[in-house]
Amino acid sequence: MTKLLLTKLTKTFERRVIFKDINLEWDGPGLFGIAGPNGSGKSTLVKVVTGLISATAGEITIETAGKKLSPSTAIDHIGFASPYLTLYDEFTAKENLEFAVNIRGQQLDEAKMDQLLEHFSLLKRKNDFVKAYSSGMKQRLKIIFAFIHNPAMIILDEPTANLDAEGKQKVYDLVKQTAKEKMVIFATNEEEELAMCDEIIKILSYQPAGGIKMFRRALWLFNKDLTSELRTRYAINALAMFIIVTISVIMFAIGQETISAALASGLLWVVIFFSAMSGLSRAFVSEEERGTSLLLQLVASPTVVLTGKLFYNLILVFAMNMVILVLYSALFDAFVLKNVFIFFFSFVLGNTGLAFASTIIASIIAKANSKGTLYPVLSFPILLPLLLMLVEITKRCSEGVKFEDIAPEFFALVSYNVVIAAVSYMLFDFIWKE
Repeated sequence: MTKLLLTKLTKTFERRVIFKDINLEWDGPGLFGIAGPNGSGKSTLVKVVTGLISATAGEITIETAGKKLSPSTAIDHIGFASPYLTLYDEFTAKENLEFAVNIRGQQLDEAKMDQLLEHFSLLKRKNDFVKAYSSGMKQRLKIIFAFIHNPAMIILDEPTANLDAEGKQKVYDLVKQTAKEKMVIFATNEEEELAMCDEIIKILSYQPAGGIKMFRRALWLFNKDLTSELRTRYAINALAMFIIVTISVIMFAIGQETISAALASGLLWVVIFFSAMSGLSRAFVSEEERGTSLLLQLVASPTVVLTGKLFYNLILVFAMNMVILVLYSALFDAFVLKNVFIFFFSFVLGNTGLAFASTIIASIIAKANSKGTLYPVLSFPILLPLLLMLVEITKRCSEGVKFEDIAPEFFALVSYNVVIAAVSYMLFDFIWKE
């Protein structure tokens, strides 16, 4: 049994009131409706209930099997579909559904998946990439997406948009059957759909007068990002090109001149810094550009999203910087390390700090309009202390100093990583949802 309780729920955008003081109490199983014309706030209300955006005021209580769900666990018990939900075009239907289940810490029930795909006449196309689907096929897949993880509550926002008469009937048949055991909510202004509902709330009057461990879930997100990158190769190509160009420009500028070990140490991290600027922002920007950030908000908590994106950027930055280090060592004779052990640990800490800072900055600029210019502008002042520390430590390692001579810089590097990690996790929930 599932219960939804809204108490004085209010949502405003700047000075505009979307809805105000909504109170309702629904006990499932059953089919419930949220009615109202276009612009009345139906979609905003279901986004607030699902946790996609936060309420301005009021309280949401969701209970299932007598247990009150916290916001972080509620996403595992809610299924959601809407026309504005975007699936991953470079994945097959099966891969999209498998990702939606696995990132919630569950195992895909392939028999159920095939049954749902067969119901919506998609079984023969389950291994086709979603980019080859028509708009109607994508909408049917989105409906399956809402049901695939066996949620206690299913919320369908304008579920029959882009569907023909046959597709609509398939949705209605599935909803009627499911509503016998679970809570299903329609957000619609279609009379045929509202007539099916046991209870309806109309929100026009609220217009203004004027489980599994988080680590494993994050790994599923990392796997998704890695698979997507291997298929699109956007960041890899950008990073490879920038590394080659940057090192070539430095070699051309130096020519036959002899450079000092200190200058060689500084140039190494300059190459690393500017190479990172060319690819690491894709972690979140790509989700916004493809419209899939909403999907991620539906299937994973903010902590899981940040951790998964961080894993991806860590692997990317370590792989990139190892290539840079090997090429740089081979091409620049002046770069000689006399204390490899200390450099190795500073290299690891530096890459970790770079990945943390780049990931949280990427999440911020993904919400902005001027993405291309904003990333380096925000990155430079945040990464400058890290860059200066790494240049100094690398220079001292080339001189062969002992650890106690660079201990202050080394501990400052550790502190930087701790601070940037703590700030990232503290701020990300606000950044991701707002």
